[in-house]
Amino acid sequence: MFKIQFLKLFLVAFGFFASEVYSQEIISLNVEPEKIIEGVDVNLIINLSKASTGENVWCGLKIDFGNGESKEVRIGLNGEKDLKYIEKFAYKDAGTYTASVQGLFLLRGIKSSPSCLGAKKIVRIVVSPKKSEIQAQPKSLVTADLPSSFNAPIDQDKLQTLTASNAGFRDAIQAFTMKKVESVTLMMLQANQGEPFAQFFYGLAHTENWTNIYDKKMACYWFRQAAVAGVSQARLYLAIKAFKEKDCFDVPPTIEQAKVWAQLAGMSNDQFVKAEAEKLLQEILKFQIEKGGK
Repeated sequence: MFKIQFLKLFLVAFGFFASEVYSQEIISLNVEPEKIIEGVDVNLIINLSKASTGENVWCGLKIDFGNGESKEVRIGLNGEKDLKYIEKFAYKDAGTYTASVQGLFLLRGIKSSPSCLGAKKIVRIVVSPKKSEIQAQPKSLVTADLPSSFNAPIDQDKLQTLTASNAGFRDAIQAFTMKKVESVTLMMLQANQGEPFAQFFYGLAHTENWTNIYDKKMACYWFRQAAVAGVSQARLYLAIKAFKEKDCFDVPPTIEQAKVWAQLAGMSNDQFVKAEAEKLLQEILKFQIEKGGK
């Protein structure tokens, strides 16, 4: 105890606590996504304000996850990036937890840090069991039916904006590209909330064996959901399926349905999608001519 007090006095003497009154202040603590499943990473997001000097200094935090585990972190190493600090954590068991964050003095020799300013922030986290995860089944027959009205194309630029603004979707995409099985749950949650690109990727997940949910008809169900919303890639996939893989549907698509979906995909501003849609449309038109327009 004496040694700790002596070291604190030493640090004060050399100005290590001088910046405490100027350190960053804890503003809020949030959690993403809203729906949390046991064993799946969540983001604890800590927002801080700049130090009053306008410069970021080291300051300490203690993050309590509410399940008996905690973590001490030092803020300021990454400049302004640390003003929005994200800690990933997976709760092993279902239940309700009270997570919190507060300033903490970190005694680490010359790397000691004063505590971040601001009152303790608390957030309630409800973790659902995996057994409650029920794969969303089609509410009706899987078809390539056309909607009564058409939405404007949703292209790759919208995907970039989405990944920048939606942390839950961004995590799902990153996990999906790395072929992590937990990405399926993350994507399902986003898809069920009506996110068009999540619906498209959830459709793709049903075309892959590694996801453990391979199902042709479910893939086409979700492709149509995304296509109706306007996702150009989904419209292209649905047109291809409607023309070449009719067993993907409960009700066999007509050639006209395949053609219209191809035409809609051709309205995309994404050059690859546009080119592939036009190529497919030529195949469909050739087929119609050969079959006498049927």
